[in-house]
Amino acid sequence: MSGRTAADATDSQSRYSTFDPDAGEISVDVAHAVADASGRDPALMEPLANAIDPDALNALVGTSRSPGSGWAEVTFEYLDYTVTVCSDGVLTLDPRTD
Repeated sequence: MSGRTAADATDSQSRYSTFDPDAGEISVDVAHAVADASGRDPALMEPLANAIDPDALNALVGTSRSPGSGWAEVTFEYLDYTVTVCSDGVLTLDPRTD
């Protein structure tokens, strides 16, 4: 299982979740957070790979936790959300307005 801890708070229409960047595949956490926010079954959603390379996301955010590697923040659009993943373990979903 991933390091997903579920949505922690809702501010306005943004949704925030936390994850453990050292616990596994961050891409799985993103898919589950979007599923939770949208009320969809993750198995029936469009693949995350249609929006971003999951392996690259996992590598970028996961390796930025190594000493001396710096901070990483990745923002992309997936389904009805603008998703921001930060290397400190914060995942933000903002509803798209377009």
